[in-house]
Amino acid sequence: MGKDTVAANVVRLPEVSRRFEMQAWLQASTDEGLRRQLVRFFDTHRPEALHGAEKQEERFDRAVAWLARHSGWLLVFGDATRACDALRQVLQAVPADRGHVLITSQEPLHDDSVLGITVERRIEPFTGRPDLCKAVWSKMGIFKCKHGEAMRGETKKK
Repeated sequence: MGKDTVAANVVRLPEVSRRFEMQAWLQASTDEGLRRQLVRFFDTHRPEALHGAEKQEERFDRAVAWLARHSGWLLVFGDATRACDALRQVLQAVPADRGHVLITSQEPLHDDSVLGITVERRIEPFTGRPDLCKAVWSKMGIFKCKHGEAMRGETKKK
């Protein structure tokens, strides 16, 4: 089981759906692709955030600004690369206490100099046992975890 499969299984958990009012899975392999996907997502789910913006870059900036001002969202950036400046822009603009971000990548992105942020929690590759899906979120601080299993309905107090 690969990292994207584990992430997808976790995102589908009822505990995750209840916790986040807005979720998106975006590919972060190219700069232009991520910009286009984020704007398209906001066009569909938060069009008021883009109101009045006509150019793609302005629409992207408004989506990022909305993320910086709101909480209760989860963005999964799949297949992230070092070359994706849009990912770096999103991560640097959004305060750590606003939303949640999960990044999957073939590249090592945990060095502060790569994305321009401090990575607080990094999950090392593992053998892909299905019971570890909830443990991924536990390690990220979303669920309390005991013996590798997330405890239903309990969330970490901030």
